Amino acid sequence: MTRAAQQDDAAEVAAIDAAFAPLWALFKAHGSLRVMYVVADRLSLSVGDPPLPIMRVSADVMAAVETALEDLGV
Repeated sequence: MTRAAQQDDAAEVAAIDAAFAPLWALFKAHGSLRVMYVVADRLSLSVGDPPLPIMRVSADVMAAVETALEDLGV
């Protein structure tokens, strides 16, 4: 997205933003930090648990994150 923006390719920026829309919605609904713990797990990054009082997201939100990542090819 950054490269497309730097090249002033608004169509490509819009396409990338649209592809990430489900993930952006999850960030807004559940907190980007909480969602990023799911993403880190998916990428096999050992980050442990978030610091209290932050809790991991529920199983249904995890599934939604997994679906959003699969749609992105991750």
